[in-house]
Amino acid sequence: MKNILVIDDHPVFVDGITSFIRNVLPNSNIVTCVNGDETLKQLHRSIGFDWIFLDINLPDVSGLELLKQFLELKVLANVIVVSSDENPETIHAALELHANGFISKQFNTDVFKKCMQTIERGGVYLDKQQAQSLKNYREGIFIEKKYIQENISERQQEALLMISKGLSNQEIAALMNISESTVKTHISLLMNLFEADNRSHCVAEAKRLGFTL
Repeated sequence: MKNILVIDDHPVFVDGITSFIRNVLPNSNIVTCVNGDETLKQLHRSIGFDWIFLDINLPDVSGLELLKQFLELKVLANVIVVSSDENPETIHAALELHANGFISKQFNTDVFKKCMQTIERGGVYLDKQQAQSLKNYREGIFIEKKYIQENISERQQEALLMISKGLSNQEIAALMNISESTVKTHISLLMNLFEADNRSHCVAEAKRLGFTL
């Protein structure tokens, strides 16, 4: 018997995917959670799930944040993200956090079965359109990252790391042994480089491209 966890806050969708699961795995034990808090409580009671079906947009936390929690808790279940958000950036982030597959909420029985079969064979499942959009997105990231790597200085990288840790200009100036005006110059150059509107946006872009954790 397979133990399955479904995480979604829409009752109609939960009923629908539960029906799909029972059709494919008739003897499965299905547990449902409606938000992140409920999910973590369930996983602290038992992480012995074989499959997890996860929505990205939950009422209290992002599904991506839950994927991080799954890694920390060493959850071994196959995780399939089921979402209406098929933005390639979202798909990229989910796969980077070890999701095993990504399907649209508009899936049918054939897609559902193919996804599970692909994962059982050790693969990662995306449909053709998702795979192509992800390929294009990653190629774009590679070009963007290469440009920044060629143009960012070591001192700017130091400043970026400190900004990502939430340090003030005064604190950064003291740690780098430079003036606050020089810190402001570094930050201005970083925002231009990452095409950011403010410090938070700059850090988010740096994180997206892998320059900070």
